[in-house]
Amino acid sequence: MKCPTCGTQLGPEDRYCPICGTAAQPAASPAQPAAPSYSAPAAPAAPDIPPITVDRSLPKSLFYSTLASDKVRKDIRNSAIVCYVCGVITGVVALLVSPTMLLDVIVILVLGLLIQLKQSRVCAVLLLAYSLFNTVVSIVTTGSVGGWLLIIAGAYAVKSTFALEKEYQAFRAGQ
Repeated sequence: MKCPTCGTQLGPEDRYCPICGTAAQPAASPAQPAAPSYSAPAAPAAPDIPPITVDRSLPKSLFYSTLASDKVRKDIRNSAIVCYVCGVITGVVALLVSPTMLLDVIVILVLGLLIQLKQSRVCAVLLLAYSLFNTVVSIVTTGSVGGWLLIIAGAYAVKSTFALEKEYQAFRAGQ
């Protein structure tokens, strides 16, 4: 008897082909050829995996630290760093020129901290307005433009905190 799959000669006691593993069929009658008997192995059962659920009520601060885009996080951090640099520069000038400018340093540093730590859109808008006001005062009192770096930091902070809010609202809406 021959294996119906690979044609290997099988002995009378062989139940399976030693080459391909096909079950040996008893000799078929000449009118009906033997059909190979092959059954596919059963697929392994899939483990029960619960569906993933996302908590859409995640606080904004946790969303910022875990799910916000890297670009938004980087932009907010960079705008705060520019605030810190402006605060230090203003502090050095305050020590040399007028100690009342230390109030400017405090306002700039507090707004920068709140922008970085709380991702506050209100503080970003306040920083931009404060920097525009200081620039106008600088132009009126000294005749030269001063505080332009703080305007850039304020505009950058407004752009990035509003972008974060847009991402957060899209997350809350499930988009």
